[in-house]
Amino acid sequence: MAKVSEIVEPYFSHDIASRQDRDIILLLDDMGYEGYGLFWAIVEFLHRNKLRVGEERLIAGKNFADKVAHILNDFELFRIENGEYISDRILRNINKQTEKSKKASAAIQARWALSALKSAHIEVFGQEPCLTDDEVKIFLKYADKFPNLKDRLCDILYTTQKLKFDNNPDFIGSINWLLQGNNLTKMLNGGLGELKNWQAHKQWLEKKEQKKNQPRGLEENTQINFDAISSKADAVELVLNNSTYFEAKNKLIINPAYTVLVEKFDLPIPELLKKKKERLQYA
Repeated sequence: MAKVSEIVEPYFSHDIASRQDRDIILLLDDMGYEGYGLFWAIVEFLHRNKLRVGEERLIAGKNFADKVAHILNDFELFRIENGEYISDRILRNINKQTEKSKKASAAIQARWALSALKSAHIEVFGQEPCLTDDEVKIFLKYADKFPNLKDRLCDILYTTQKLKFDNNPDFIGSINWLLQGNNLTKMLNGGLGELKNWQAHKQWLEKKEQKKNQPRGLEENTQINFDAISSKADAVELVLNNSTYFEAKNKLIINPAYTVLVEKFDLPIPELLKKKKERLQYA
C-alpha cells in the first residue's frame, strides 16, 4: 500500500460521473449539496492525511463533526480499517500518483546522468559521445546501480583513453567499448588497473602550457634564492621540475644546483623518484 506522504502532486482526479454513483446519489438525497461538499472535503483530507475514528472534527470543525461522521459511516463510501477511515478510491489515486512520481523522478535522473556523460566526454575526448539506444540503456543501468558514477566519469573516460593491450596494439579506448560486455564493471572493480586521475592530468597540462608560453630565457636569467625556500612542498616542486627521469634505468637525475634543497629538507631520493613517476603517468 502506498504511503500518503509519498504523494507529491497537488491534485487528485475528480471524475465527472461521480454524481451518478449510487452511494453519492443517496448522499445527495439525504444531505443535499452540503453533504456533497463535505464528502469532497473528506476526500481532499484523506489524500494527504490519515483520519482516525473520533477525529471527524478535523475535516470541517466541530460544528460539522456529526455530519462528517454520518457521511463516513452511513453511505458505504468509506470503511474502517485498524481504527482509520479508508477509501479504496483514494488508495487507487495514491498508488497512481506514486507510480507517476517515481517515473518522473527516474526520467529526471536519466537526463542528469546523460548530461554528465556528455560533459565528461567532451572534456576528455573533445567531442560528444555517440551512443546507440541499447548503449544508452546500458549506461543508465550503471548510473542507477552506481549513484556516484557521474562524479567518476572523467577519471573513467581518461583511463579508457589510456588503455593499452599487448594483444591488440591498435586498440582505441572509447565509451562504446566501455559499454560492451562487462568492460565498465571491470573498470569500476579495478580489473583494468587503477583509475587515472583526470584532474591531476588537467593540472599537468595547464602547467605544461604555462611553461610553453613562458618567455625564453626566463628560467636561465632567474636567480633562485635557496635560503628563501621555507617549505618542504616548495622544495620538492623545484627539485622535481629540475630533474630528469630515465625510465629504462628507473633512475632520477637531479640538477646539481638543486641538491642543496635535497640536503636542506632531507628529501629521500626514492620518494622523489616515486613522485616524479606519478607526474609522468599523467602526461
